[in-house]
Amino acid sequence: MSTKSNGAELVIPKKDLQFVVKRDSREKVGYWNFLPDENCAGTIKEGMKTGDYTLLGAEHLLFIERKRNTGEISLNLGAKSKQFQAEMERGKEFPYRFLICEFGWDQLQVFPRDSGIPPKYWKKIQMSGPVLITKLIDLQVFNGIHIILTSGSVQASKIAYSIFLKVHRYLLKESPEYVDKLTTYRTANS
Repeated sequence: MSTKSNGAELVIPKKDLQFVVKRDSREKVGYWNFLPDENCAGTIKEGMKTGDYTLLGAEHLLFIERKRNTGEISLNLGAKSKQFQAEMERGKEFPYRFLICEFGWDQLQVFPRDSGIPPKYWKKIQMSGPVLITKLIDLQVFNGIHIILTSGSVQASKIAYSIFLKVHRYLLKESPEYVDKLTTYRTANS
């Protein structure tokens, strides 16, 4: 791939193009920040309609929704279900869609323990662990969302990185538009 920079031809081999992670600007607590390395050019922050993370140039192809604890997912599947379901419906248009949870099966089963919800509010909760599990399975079956349960934030961010890298490598081969977007970004930020 080549582009003009200050009148000179700048040639950037596709294999040297790094992916750029986009993080939703509303993502506040405990967000993942992907630092530059041999595969990743770093993380930029921008408002997103669907998901919390994507790749620059693949905004219409990939989204990752992050949930930091069972309290957050219970809110999305309970009190804020209308908004969350609308987001998941929009997500059906994306070929690559993931919900990565920074908690595992065991934490779902004992909800609301370890949920991040203060115990003084537990009596008001109208959802149990088995109901949460059923609703997550519904998301997977009816919305085609790949749900990944993890042991915590570190493992979750490593899995997200692996997804980004796999999709990036595929798009380098299959999407000239993706390559053009990354080349333009790299040229503008060199």
